[in-house]
Amino acid sequence: MMKWLAALAGLMVILFAGAPAHAADACATPGKFVFANVATQRAAIPPREHTTYAALGLRAKRNGCSLAIVCTPAVTGEDRYKIAGQRCAAVRQALARYERRPEFRRAIQDSIEKLPPKGLNFPAGSVVVILR
Repeated sequence: MMKWLAALAGLMVILFAGAPAHAADACATPGKFVFANVATQRAAIPPREHTTYAALGLRAKRNGCSLAIVCTPAVTGEDRYKIAGQRCAAVRQALARYERRPEFRRAIQDSIEKLPPKGLNFPAGSVVVILR
């Protein structure tokens, strides 16, 4: 009985000893992902792209990353800022699609920081997802 308890205690020490160090790390896999020609409505995003966005959201969750999004307006057009905002909203919704529960999905969408494109050198009309 004592050997079993000692083995269990040793296993717990091994398992939980690395937990605080890992939790203290920032983002395990930071990166920037640029997407061009993004649809303005979530329902219009093709399934393969939807899977890509959801995988990025899940990757951020598993690796302790926060998400930020940059939507650059097109070079020309009267409603270019409106279209950029619609693209941002569609991608935000798609990033949280891995979560099945709507109340948690909304919290994830609200936690995604929207960064202004000023001073950032990204292609016009693109959506950039940043894991940090």
